[in-house]
Amino acid sequence: MVTQAKNGDQDVDFRMMRFLCLKVPSCVPQSTPAELAELAELGASQDPRETIRISEKLLNKGFVNLELQPFKSWGMCRVPLATLI
Repeated sequence: MVTQAKNGDQDVDFRMMRFLCLKVPSCVPQSTPAELAELAELGASQDPRETIRISEKLLNKGFVNLELQPFKSWGMCRVPLATLI
């Protein structure tokens, strides 16, 4: 399911994926306050590439982490798509 979502499959059952994350020990569904503070600081410094890098690193530990999605989206909106490919 995670691979499908990473590849842009909009038909993935994200609700089910969040429930399954609770049962998988390696899935981290929430960020620590320190991680969120670091991302907020990067956002304030207007560093979209580093915000994307850290968000992706944390999303790899817990793809269903809803706290991280806005940070990654913020970064993606500020970096030209051609430079990310």
